[in-house]
Amino acid sequence: MDAIRKNDAAGESWRAFVVRPFAATGEAWFKGISWPYRPVWLNHTDLSGIVKPMNATKQSSMPRATARERLLAAADELFYENGINTVGIDWIIERAGVAKASLYDCFGSKDELIRTYLEARNTARQARVNEWISRYDTPQKKILGIFELLGEAFSQPGYKGCAFMRARADDSVSDKVKGAIDQSRAFMLGRFTSLAREAGAANPEQLGQQLVLLYDGASVAAHLDRNHNAASLARELAAQMLSSTCPKNPAQIKKGASRS
Repeated sequence: MDAIRKNDAAGESWRAFVVRPFAATGEAWFKGISWPYRPVWLNHTDLSGIVKPMNATKQSSMPRATARERLLAAADELFYENGINTVGIDWIIERAGVAKASLYDCFGSKDELIRTYLEARNTARQARVNEWISRYDTPQKKILGIFELLGEAFSQPGYKGCAFMRARADDSVSDKVKGAIDQSRAFMLGRFTSLAREAGAANPEQLGQQLVLLYDGASVAAHLDRNHNAASLARELAAQMLSSTCPKNPAQIKKGASRS
């Protein structure tokens, strides 16, 4: 019996000094082990090195976002909310949950990340505008529909104005960033101008520029003045401009479009 008691005491001593501390502190216990016995996977900063349990039988149907996708999503959120100059690299990688090296591997620099962020926003806006106006059957209705879509954007929580205007507010931005902003500006001008031409406007280039001014002004008023009617007011003005510059007869519209 004495031998059994000694063995039990020894077992309890082992559990007290090894098993219980490990169970209580988990990973911290491993961190106390000196190199080279410390597990290598603890050095990962983006959790990619953690092995799934052996009894996991069902894999997720959704693929995990890549580091590039997570960085771009974080940049889209932070740049728009706080401005491209206020947000630093450390803030972005913390939000994305990746290592700093991942940002440089994927984009090379913060400047390229800004350009990619703006380019992605421009692509999304083009798709949104084209999809929205596809429901209308005349160029006049399509033009007015763009202002209706603008009103939808104004009503979204957290609206802080045009992302491209906000980015361009700083004259120190690089040429590549300016180029991405110019592309977005060219799209809106081109879309308004082409629709004005289809509507039979006598001077579609001039009308396109006027419509862009209305578009920009509504964005500023909605953001800075908190004018909830900015989009509808801009739409009313656009309707007046279309009424005074575009023919109402469909035959005249087709004739004007063929001349141009």
